Amino acid sequence: MSEVLSYERIALGNAERDFLYRIIGNPKSTYAIFSAMRREGRPMAYKNVHVRIKRLEELRLIEKAHGKFARKAINYSLTTQGVFYMVSELRLNIDVLLENYANNIIFKTLVVPYFEIKTVKDSTLYFYFKLKSYLAECYRITLDACDKIRNYIEEKKETDRRERTELLEDDLRWQAKVLAFRLVTETNDPSRLGSIVKDNRFMKLLKEVHEDFDEGFVTVSKLNSEYHNNNKT
Repeated sequence: MSEVLSYERIALGNAERDFLYRIIGNPKSTYAIFSAMRREGRPMAYKNVHVRIKRLEELRLIEKAHGKFARKAINYSLTTQGVFYMVSELRLNIDVLLENYANNIIFKTLVVPYFEIKTVKDSTLYFYFKLKSYLAECYRITLDACDKIRNYIEEKKETDRRERTELLEDDLRWQAKVLAFRLVTETNDPSRLGSIVKDNRFMKLLKEVHEDFDEGFVTVSKLNSEYHNNNKT
């Protein structure tokens, strides 16, 4: 929460969004992006590349990468806010992002507890699109919650802030359960599930969904029977 609370809705141009996609893999320098665009036959003036990189840095979507690089280049990698922005992109290559940012708090919260990284890399298109939709929904839910939490902080409503934070955690947990339920109920073709059937993390999540449903079913069935028994003509 502390990482994304300062995040604001951001409108990026096509070039800036393209730069973020380029940085998803190995850290990139301004010159590396400039050179790659020239090789691809869609050159951009170096100063324009530099301006866009600086804007992404000012928006706290990228930061200077740690480490020593050839020719003392300044390379950039995604920040947590940059990762958070990218999960909203439905054309995102999730497995590449996970390969480099699996330890980021965003993925440690939304993906890693429920799926092994290998499962995502070996996923079917069916699973991949469901996962993307899940991440985009988590992004929307988190942004809406952050708007309210910031207001509570400004108004010094600590109890409301704490309750809304806890509600967000519950909402995100339920989104994961909804994803599990949809994955196994919205297809009649077992082959579309791919490697998730081998994933113990996913099976643990699915077991929780099963238990929640069974408990709810028993409760409602009991109430239904009591209602009809008490209202017999």
